[in-house]
Amino acid sequence: MAAKSGETEPLLASRLTSAESDVDNDHLSLSVRRRAVWTLPLVVMTYFISYYTAVVILNPYLYDLVAEEFNFKRNSSSQQPCTEDHRNTSERTIQETIQKKVSTTELYLSLPCYPFAALSILIVGPLTDKYGRKVGFLFPIIGTFLKQVIYVATVGLHLPPMVLIAGHICEAIGGSFAAMLTSMFTVISDVTYPGPKRSFHITFMEALQTMTGAAGAFAIGQWIRVSYFYPLVFSLVVSIVSLLVTIFILPETVQTHSLVAPIATMYTGLWSQMVTSVHNVLSSCLYKFKRSFVLFINDQCGQYGLAKRRLCLLIFILTVAVNFSTPGIQTLYLMKSPRCWPATRILTFGSIQIVCNWAAILIVMALTQKVFKMADRHIAIIGVVSSMTSAVFMSEAVNDVMVYEVAVLAFMTRAIIPMMRSVMSSVVNSSEQGAVYASMGCVELLGAALFGTIANRVYYATLSTWAGSVFLMFAGQMAIALVLLIFLNLLFLREKNQRTDVTQDVNPGNIQIGPDPSW
Repeated sequence: MAAKSGETEPLLASRLTSAESDVDNDHLSLSVRRRAVWTLPLVVMTYFISYYTAVVILNPYLYDLVAEEFNFKRNSSSQQPCTEDHRNTSERTIQETIQKKVSTTELYLSLPCYPFAALSILIVGPLTDKYGRKVGFLFPIIGTFLKQVIYVATVGLHLPPMVLIAGHICEAIGGSFAAMLTSMFTVISDVTYPGPKRSFHITFMEALQTMTGAAGAFAIGQWIRVSYFYPLVFSLVVSIVSLLVTIFILPETVQTHSLVAPIATMYTGLWSQMVTSVHNVLSSCLYKFKRSFVLFINDQCGQYGLAKRRLCLLIFILTVAVNFSTPGIQTLYLMKSPRCWPATRILTFGSIQIVCNWAAILIVMALTQKVFKMADRHIAIIGVVSSMTSAVFMSEAVNDVMVYEVAVLAFMTRAIIPMMRSVMSSVVNSSEQGAVYASMGCVELLGAALFGTIANRVYYATLSTWAGSVFLMFAGQMAIALVLLIFLNLLFLREKNQRTDVTQDVNPGNIQIGPDPSW
């Protein structure tokens, strides 16, 4: 059954008749839906507290290690990146040497892991349509838990920093944050209806995970003044809590097939039963893997469906490229002379900015969707313009006031990704929700890998001349996204006009049949 082109068609009201449909959520009771809605935030919060702890600690930890390695600790550290004589050429050279080493080490730690994570998300994500949503949660939680174990061992035993790559690979095999987001958004699609309510729920959960990370970054930012070790131990405990909540409290929101044959039927022909089960799982993986790509090759969702999905994907790629490349680069940029911000101040500022931005986004969304009836893609345009202008201003920021102005200009930047997720979910079949979110998760990881590498090397190359040039590159990417968004809106407008013409032909008396709130 083709997905409706409107953004308000109830997803769960559509009974799938296709033989390939794996998902049928009409069986969900109200109590299960409510339990999922209330439990999901707890899983997400505990996971991202654990995930962001290592992310927050990595940069200042490496900065201090490199400064100590070069015997520059007295000249520059994560808490005091500049001395009083920071305009001196030799002092500036010391800082640039540290920053180049840190940026290169971060690249070596992260880049090899993205292919593992992209492959994992493409396999695990679609499998949740058939074998249950919990599978999609357990993989990233366990992967991040193993990463935290390796971080604790590395910091506690003072092992070489490159040992951390083993932890990053463990997390990548589990799908990392993208697998968690894929599972999260798929559950939301199971228990909500397309349109403003779903987009608001998606945005709320995106805000929740980001603000959870912000709160964690704020606390960890103060904690690392004393120790890097104990915050990591704390994150390890939180990972265990996330795992227990997922296993024992989070309800299943799809009718699932067992991954292995029931034990009662396995006492005869045990080996053949196990081989058959493994073969079925691998065959399903391959089929679902293909489906994640077919969504962007074949058009089975009505007129302009394929063009819409492709445009959404391109916009999503460009946005992810900027959003995931910015934090690491911006941290080093703010540490660099003449700004000279210490790591704790950067983390505190970033945390406050995220909370304020998401509060503004939720207020703007409530007004634009309830009062002005704006569609999700229109809100995405506001976000793209916000991202583009803030990047331009950041490239020229040389003092604190200018950095604060950039934070104000960037108030809608984080609204783009949830809006594009919402639009994408409205132009695919209900049986393809796991596949579409998996493909977006894969793109999220590959985009972060490719563009993050480019941004890292651009910053490295321009560090001694004009470090802010990398932000102009970000602005250029968002300008392309703006053009693509305009084309996407034109497709929706053309489709609306054609539907209006058909309605007038069928209903020449122009009798009002019903509202179309998506327009």
